[in-house]
Order: sequence, then structure tokens, then C-alpha cells
Amino acid sequence: MTTQKPNTADHLIFYNHMHREGSDITILIGIAEIPAHKFFLSEASGYFKTLLSSNAMEVKSGKITLQEIDLYSFRIVLDYIYSGKVDYLFKETTRTSEIFSIIACGQYYMVDSLVNETYQHLENMHLCNSGNIELDLHFAKVIIPYGTDLIQEKVHDIIKKGVFKKLSSEMVEKLMKIHLNVREPVIFEALIAWMRANLDYSHLFAGFLGHIEFHLLDEKHFDMLFEPDRSFCQKLLTEQQKQAEKVRKVVNRNVINDLSDLRIVDGVMRRRTNLNIGSVATYMKDYIVIDLKQQYHLNCLKFELHNDLSYTVSVSKDMHDWECVIDYSKYKCFGQQVLYFDEHVARFIRIRSTEYTPFEINTHIEVLYSTNPLETDPATKLIIPKDNIIPPTALSKCDADSAGGYSEGCVIDGVVRHKIDSGCIIYHFWQPYIVDSMKLLLNKDISYYIEISTNGIDWTRVFAEENVSGWRIATFDKQPVSMIKVVGIQSSSEYLKLYKLECPAV
Repeated sequence: MTTQKPNTADHLIFYNHMHREGSDITILIGIAEIPAHKFFLSEASGYFKTLLSSNAMEVKSGKITLQEIDLYSFRIVLDYIYSGKVDYLFKETTRTSEIFSIIACGQYYMVDSLVNETYQHLENMHLCNSGNIELDLHFAKVIIPYGTDLIQEKVHDIIKKGVFKKLSSEMVEKLMKIHLNVREPVIFEALIAWMRANLDYSHLFAGFLGHIEFHLLDEKHFDMLFEPDRSFCQKLLTEQQKQAEKVRKVVNRNVINDLSDLRIVDGVMRRRTNLNIGSVATYMKDYIVIDLKQQYHLNCLKFELHNDLSYTVSVSKDMHDWECVIDYSKYKCFGQQVLYFDEHVARFIRIRSTEYTPFEINTHIEVLYSTNPLETDPATKLIIPKDNIIPPTALSKCDADSAGGYSEGCVIDGVVRHKIDSGCIIYHFWQPYIVDSMKLLLNKDISYYIEISTNGIDWTRVFAEENVSGWRIATFDKQPVSMIKVVGIQSSSEYLKLYKLECPAV
């Protein structure tokens, strides 16, 4: 039988789940029978979408039995499926424990939008960061069985607030199996604290310690172990060191296949609305550290900045010895960054702000070994472009976005202009380049000059002409450039008009 989408009236009437007209499936929870519509269940719930599209006997019978589920929580979830509202959150009678139970129910039935809205409400109320260890513990118990993404987002709170020490052995086991987004010493110290508080579970200690990468620890951490664990860990350390010495070379392909491969050991993964969108932000430090989980041959890194930043990039095999491969500390960067450097073997990548300010990057990070890297300046590692790096679409607006653009000037009908004796035209690259020329298409009888800058503060005049028209080629000494400023000083009209800009001139 083809499932018909209920009309709006049915939808609204059916909101209280007591109106049976138009229902095509019945949900059984204990003695309760709840009429529902396949369409709405499938639209909002990944669980029901899979179940109702199957040939299961209970689906064919028109009755689905749900086992071991809290009826109250499920009714709230069902209310949300039909109404899209989370009114229960704002009722004074709703207890925090009930909210956590509803989150667990929403996670189980894969009603992601409900979970996200409820979680955001808790964040706004500071319930997930309350300082109340029992409340934080309750929150941890809800998210650990279901949501790896939530675990990674709240792992700092779970570990640093003493919540970890109070978790059950089952929850600790689940956490230890995940590559948590914190440094190995932090995980180790939390586990040791849990072990000392839960001596009755000593038979599980060896298994839990087996998830620790001991070769990433310091000697002082071994001193934290009580006998005979140290001898056990020494054998494990030897095995891990042999494994850690293995190096992969993945050619022309990102070694981070998806978000499950992205481990952040310094920084925090921001909550995202779907699996493809998110951000990584600094957390109480001025840098982010990415763990590739094993060593690779690398010479290229790509990521997108969410804010203006001067930064450095360093790589390491073990987080002890770091080598700087990119130094953009003198340049103001934003948006998409494409970096090439000399080949290195590394597992960890550190992006550090040189201004000691917090920053964010997109979770779509590319790390690879390129067999066709762009030419770079040996001293600065800045790219030396051979082709025009200013896209034709740059003239369509006056807003320097993640792909660069004009930050000063007025765009009218695809032409950038500024009034003589008032203002200027500035084009801002998203990262610095080494260039020595540019090509401009100007209006008639114009006198102008060009300045360049790497930070928007200090400008150097590199070219000037008087009473010229049409295409012009400006050449100057090869040097780093982040911004180009074109200033008209005299014209037969009252404006300098820039019809096209290409850099370098080719």
C-alpha cells in the first residue's frame, strides 16, 4: 500500500497522537497503542526510515513494538516529530533528568534535529558546563552510549571536571576505544585517576591501558603507575614504538578521509549540523594540534580560516620535537590556505597563532604528499604563481571573502572604481604570494600609483604612471604580497575605473 502524506489539517490534529484518522502504523509500548503516520516518522527519524522501508513482518502487520523504552520520553520525541517544537524544555515542571532521558531517546531513534535543539538549549542554560559534578556526570552518561560527536565536543569537560573518575567501567571502556580529541598524557592521567578510585576493577586495568599510546608519554607518566603495571607497559611500549616507526606515503590524496579520521589533540571540535560541516577552535591555548594517528610523508596542507590570522605551521613525529615548516607570522591571512613545504615525515601538525588570539578553522582539512607541488620561494615557502590568481568573479562584488577579493572600492556593473582624491581600490589575497608584476585595464587618461602590503598597515609604492589608458603592465622587484592598492591621482573623469586586474601579468 502506498503511504499518503497527511494533509496539514491532519498534521495539526494528529499532533496530540490521539486522533487516529489517516494513521497507517501503530506503535506499541507496553499496553499503550500510539497511532502514527509512516511519512512523518520516516521524514524525521533515521531509525524509522530504515525500519519502515524494510520488509519486516511487523511493518507489514501495521504494528511496531518498541521494547525497553520510556513512554514519557518517547511521547515527547513523537510530539517533536509532528510539531517540530521543543516546548517541554520551557516547562517549569520538566526536570533536568527528564531532558537527558529525552536526549537519549532522540539519539536512539536518530531524531538528530531534536537532539541538537535540546543540546543547544542546555548549552544556553549552561547546564552542560555547570560546575555541578552530578549534573555533568548525568550529561556524560547520556551522551557516551550514543553520540561520539558529542563525546568529542565535551571531552575536555568530562575529563577535567572529575566526571571521568565517576564513570562506570563500561563507559570508560567505550571512551578508551575512541581516539579522544585530547593529548595522550591527559587521557592517561584521567585513566590513572579512575583506576585508583576503582580498585575493584583491577582486572580491567591492563585492557584499558592497552588503548594508551605509551610512546607519546613522558617518563614522569610511567612513575604514576603502581607495580606491576610498569613492567606490563614496558612490553606494550616496545610494541607501540615499532608500530609508530612505520611511515606511509599516500600520493596526491588526502590522508584524512572523513571527520572520523580527524583527531584534534589540542583544540575543540565545534558542534555541527551534519557530518560534513563543522569547525575546530583553539581551547585555552593559541594553537590547534591535529593527530594523523600515524606517520606520513607530507609536503602539502590545506585548510580554511574562519578569521584573520598570522600563524605558523609546525610538524612533529611525537609531539616532543617540532619543526616549523610554514612561517606566516608577518602576513595577515584569511579564508582558504594552500601551503607547500619541503617533504617531512610527521604525525602531528600544529597551527599556531602568532598573535596569541583564539581562532577557528573548517573541519575540511587536507593533508597530503603532492607529486606536483606549486613552485615556492626557498626562503619563505610562499607560493610563486605562474598563472593569474585573481578570479574573474572578483569584480562581481566588493567583499574579501574566503577566496579573496576587493576590500576597498565600489563595484558598479562589474567595474571597481574610486573617486579621485577620495579613497582607493584594495584587493586582498587570502594568503601571501611572491609576485613581481600585475596587469590592469583602466579608463582613459588616468594617472595612478600602486602600493603593496603584507599586513594592511605598512605599504610600499612599487609602480606609478601618468596620463595612460587601457591595458597597463606594472613590474617591480619580486617580493611577498598580500594586498594590492591602486590609487588614482588624476583623471579626465572624476573616477579611477578598474575593469580588470590580473596578478601576475601573464
